[in-house]
Amino acid sequence: SQRARGASLRVDWRGAGFADLSLLAAWVDSDSEHAYDGDWGNAAMWAPFVYDFRYDARRERRHRSLELRLASRADAAGPAWLVGAYLFGLDEHIRELSGGDYVDAVVYDFSLAADDRLDSRYSATHLAVFGELDGTLGSRWRWSLGGRVERRDADYSDASTSFGLPVGAQSFSPRNSMWGGHATLSRDLGRSSSLYLGVSRGYKAGGFNIGLAV
Repeated sequence: SQRARGASLRVDWRGAGFADLSLLAAWVDSDSEHAYDGDWGNAAMWAPFVYDFRYDARRERRHRSLELRLASRADAAGPAWLVGAYLFGLDEHIRELSGGDYVDAVVYDFSLAADDRLDSRYSATHLAVFGELDGTLGSRWRWSLGGRVERRDADYSDASTSFGLPVGAQSFSPRNSMWGGHATLSRDLGRSSSLYLGVSRGYKAGGFNIGLAV
């Protein structure tokens, strides 16, 4: 089950004579619960055995973003250009419960009980600046240059218990500085064909494993 609330806003301003300014903002607040019967069993069918496990995870997730773009006007002479900045923030809190009982009093005289809990918090902030420049060479050649620099700071911490007793705690704080970009050149060969050459670099932030078994 999930309940989410969100809003977005876009504002375009063309009051400046040399460029257009755009602002894009978004906010989402989401609460969800993911739960199920861990064995998918039926008590009457399992009798005389007891096999009753469960899993429940409740998640609170908040994210917000803001982007500013300044771009040359469509009717401006010379190469088209765009510069901008992007800010993104995420906060997430998850409470997990996994437990139950398995009792075999007939064949192996075996019993197992579990009550494991995990409480975790995660947050991340992304800040980026970017730009692009597009132009033409004659009537058939087009070129484009673009780049993006981004900084990501993340924090994760958790605490786990079993039958109410502390089991362990983990904490990670990865930091990443990344950059990417592209350079392209294309030529129109006719109405339905073109020649394209491009060099690009992408990136992806690193992460972490929350358990040695992963």
